[in-house]
Amino acid sequence: MAPPPTRLFTLASSVLAVLVDGYASAGDSLPGHQAVVPGLPAWDCAGVYVQVVRVYGTEGNVASEVAQPLEAHPGHSLRGMQLDVSILRCVPTVDETAGEVVLPSKVAEESAALRILTDAQRMTNVLVRAQAAGELPGCSALVIDQWVSIGPSGGLGGGTLSLRVAVGG
Repeated sequence: MAPPPTRLFTLASSVLAVLVDGYASAGDSLPGHQAVVPGLPAWDCAGVYVQVVRVYGTEGNVASEVAQPLEAHPGHSLRGMQLDVSILRCVPTVDETAGEVVLPSKVAEESAALRILTDAQRMTNVLVRAQAAGELPGCSALVIDQWVSIGPSGGLGGGTLSLRVAVGG
């Protein structure tokens, strides 16, 4: 039997829901704009974005890719996917006062860095714990690929956590 056509969206939505719940359980907050997006997110505002970047074949280890003909696994051609989870927050910016450039204070910059790097670790902790507890339906394995910082640019900064997910039937 072929997998349901909505399974990728369902898994991406589950990742977002688990992240929101995990932050709330820790007494932490996320930006209010939260969405599963169809491609690159619009970086116009602070937010939480989950994007299915790609799907690929695997022989069981989701960290390794294998190109196989569709006949190798009838009805199960989407076996692994890369998900990117991004959190963007407001960060201090350079200002201009009376023709003078005013840099953000060290305290403001380090506070923003602490917030963003805390997000990197909290995202990882929440998602690893959720996968181990079976709270991500359709996810049979999870590999943390990498976390990459975003910006700062235009008053926003943050990061993207890339995941490799074994997609169950």
